[in-house]
Amino acid sequence: MAVACSSTEPVDQANGQKLQVVTTILTSTLFTKAVAGDCAQVSSLLPVGADSHAYQARPQDVASLGKAQVLVINGLGMESFLEPVLKGAENKELITIDSSAGIKPLDMEEEDDHGHGHHHHDHDHGHAHGDGEEAVNPHVWLDPTLAAKQVENIRDGLMKADPSCADGYRNRADAYITKLQELDGELATELAPFKGRTVVSFHEALPYFTRRYGLSDEALVTLPEDQPSPADVQRINKVLKANKIAGVLTEPGGGSAALQSLAKDLNLRLEVFDPLELVPEAAKRTPELYIEVMRRNGEAVKATMKS
Repeated sequence: MAVACSSTEPVDQANGQKLQVVTTILTSTLFTKAVAGDCAQVSSLLPVGADSHAYQARPQDVASLGKAQVLVINGLGMESFLEPVLKGAENKELITIDSSAGIKPLDMEEEDDHGHGHHHHDHDHGHAHGDGEEAVNPHVWLDPTLAAKQVENIRDGLMKADPSCADGYRNRADAYITKLQELDGELATELAPFKGRTVVSFHEALPYFTRRYGLSDEALVTLPEDQPSPADVQRINKVLKANKIAGVLTEPGGGSAALQSLAKDLNLRLEVFDPLELVPEAAKRTPELYIEVMRRNGEAVKATMKS
């Protein structure tokens, strides 16, 4: 751990000890790093290669949370694995920042405002939001304007947890939000000619992205671990034939064999849209990664459109 002063002094920021912040999924790590700068030590709970949908907590996560001062989560049901870990850590002082506070989530079924309802699945999506409530779609970070709101929530939480670094947190958040606004403008310009068109993806990660840029989306399955049924394949096949579609979106690691074989049968391109759910090696976890991946995602979506 980086300690900026002699370690005999008590652990508090005023004495130069960095705020210890633990993050969960990749985007909460990237956004927290953007705001934290040198004021905080940011470490991700999820190890390299972990998939935020399928993560199982490990014994060392209890220890990490026991030592942390701040925990930054995505919220919206993304961190269901955390409850037992937090109980085990017994860290009463821990401050939790929910980066999705104040963001109104989309339901898993309700894709967008154009009346494109989605297939209903009977099983639990794993993103149930509180008891008995509808499962919501947690992928808010795929809309850069909502990512900016997450950055603001993280900024406000860190300023409150560590007032000694407030100006640094504020300035870095402002600089990063400016970059997110530029990214949003670029994507809007790039995708404007395709307003109202449909993109087909493997799992239901895209609604925030498509809603932001005036597109529709159809996913083969709800969650990446779901097995597509024959009815799912039939539904997507119809969508592919009925719309001017040049390609389908898979995910890093290939996505689904069913989607790939459909694309092959219909002679469609396979393009990779990265929903930023797999944790890369530590060196790649820089705030710039989000912007680079989202630019590539915009290009991938564009490449699936028939001109």
